Amino acid sequence: MRSLNRVGVAQALFLAAMLATVSRAHAQFPSDQPTRLPALGRSAVSDDDSTALVVNPANLAFLPREELRWTGMFLNENATASYQGHAFAFAFPISFLSISTGLRLDVVSPPRAFSKLAFGNENARYEWLTWGLAFRPSPAFGVGFSLQRSYSNQAAAHDLASWSLGLSSRPSDYFGFAVVGQNLNGPTTNQGGFVDRSYNFAVAIRPARSRVVEYVTGPGREHDRVLHFHHAHGATIASILPGYRPRCSLAWPENY
Repeated sequence: MRSLNRVGVAQALFLAAMLATVSRAHAQFPSDQPTRLPALGRSAVSDDDSTALVVNPANLAFLPREELRWTGMFLNENATASYQGHAFAFAFPISFLSISTGLRLDVVSPPRAFSKLAFGNENARYEWLTWGLAFRPSPAFGVGFSLQRSYSNQAAAHDLASWSLGLSSRPSDYFGFAVVGQNLNGPTTNQGGFVDRSYNFAVAIRPARSRVVEYVTGPGREHDRVLHFHHAHGATIASILPGYRPRCSLAWPENY
């Protein structure tokens, strides 16, 4: 009962904060603004690693253990999108407090075409520093927020400070949903720079109940070759251990 009460209070506070900031909405990562690097392929509902810092800070609450991650994105210099650069993130849970936190640095060097279009020169750079904190009042529910601030050699992209808020609920192995508000204060600078606020509602439906099918049979990012080998040679994969992830050379721990 105490857990349900905490969930109810968290949901009420989240909805009140979202309603207080309702305005025109845009894509979560608009390509014509100096935003952080997007976490392509990640879900606002089921993401549970350090990329939650830019997708849905509430999902930090489901982080199974500490993680150190590097992400690199590279575009043609004639591209008019800003998504080029590197992101470094570290996140970890504090289990006895039912909270998780993380820090991420985005070092963005947009293509020359975007830089010239947005800033009038070809040498623009900017960085975003993001801190996130999430609370998990029950095993199926998380709420979190993040604070982010930009630093740049371009006045229009410097000193953009904003905050984001997210809620994520996984009431069943078959179903989950999330609500996220990004840059809710709509940050601007005196030199005309801005990042629009955005809102995202997501639903996940998993007919197979768990990630076992994804991990074992593939195809795609979730495919795990070790489990596939054992399954192909007659083994029955009953379930995935908590915290298990396919191997990824760009993240630590190694089995993440």
